Amino acid sequence: MTPTLHIFNPDTDYALAADSVSYTPTAKITAMRRELAHIPFAYAEPGDVVAALDGNAHELALMAPPGVMVADIRYVASCMCPGMRIRPWGWNRTLRHTLLSVGVDESLLPSEESISALRTLSHRRTTIAFLREMAKMIEMPEGFELPQELHSAEEAVAYTESHPACWLKAPWSSSGRGVYPTAGLTREQTVQWARGIIRRQGSVMGEKNVERALDIATEWEIGRNKVSFIGFSCFHITGRGRYAGNIELPQEELIKMIGSKTDYPLYRTVEAQRRALTKIALGRYYGPCGIDMAVTTAGQIHPCFEINFRMTMGMATCMKTDRKRLRT
Repeated sequence: MTPTLHIFNPDTDYALAADSVSYTPTAKITAMRRELAHIPFAYAEPGDVVAALDGNAHELALMAPPGVMVADIRYVASCMCPGMRIRPWGWNRTLRHTLLSVGVDESLLPSEESISALRTLSHRRTTIAFLREMAKMIEMPEGFELPQELHSAEEAVAYTESHPACWLKAPWSSSGRGVYPTAGLTREQTVQWARGIIRRQGSVMGEKNVERALDIATEWEIGRNKVSFIGFSCFHITGRGRYAGNIELPQEELIKMIGSKTDYPLYRTVEAQRRALTKIALGRYYGPCGIDMAVTTAGQIHPCFEINFRMTMGMATCMKTDRKRLRT
């Protein structure tokens, strides 16, 4: 099996937003990245290397499972063997520049052009095209509306007034940190938030509120020639839309859990997602992908709130709880 260099950079969406070789994460994000740096151990195999981004190689090595090596990012090139593949949480220009600066061969890295394409694909407006494709193939939940891209604070306010308790979202963000539920907030608060995001990222996305019974996701691997379904994940979010952890159960149990909330055939949604992903992403991105969705309180399936063209906690949980299944 080809050994892999794993890099846990959960700030990748913010680096894509910055679109710079010199993006620097905030102190809070750096602390979170350091605290959770062990995450790749859940799916790393013997012979793999896990990179330490924050100078914590020694403490990380103490937690490494047998056969998995830890290397400080500054010396990572010297630990790579011929044929090793590189699998970060997500690609961006900053990471590409960092790996080049420590001596990693450029042939092992995505090109600037492919990272630009990934940045475009990772913008939340991609959900509009994806959902249009989905609507051609499956029944959408009652009252469904496509998200809207809003380019000014005035447009954002108008959207919130026509869609009470809606959600506004930054084009690039992760773990719910760029999600802004508007219920109970004043017009001034909405204007201030929207102006800040639009100044930095160019727009915000408006999304109608959906009453959820269960937050779920489908996990995928997008290859050179096909899109492969890996499995389901189920997770918790806070009332403000922040990610709050995955449910660690085998696939059979997760499918039962989802089935207890809806009678809709899951395979229809999965097949429609596969076709839609194939149309919008095949040839533009290679790697893991997660589609956040939900079972509504009415027992219907909302097939997409967000598409993550990167590693996800749901994928990590799938790989951790279903290692044997995924190897066969």
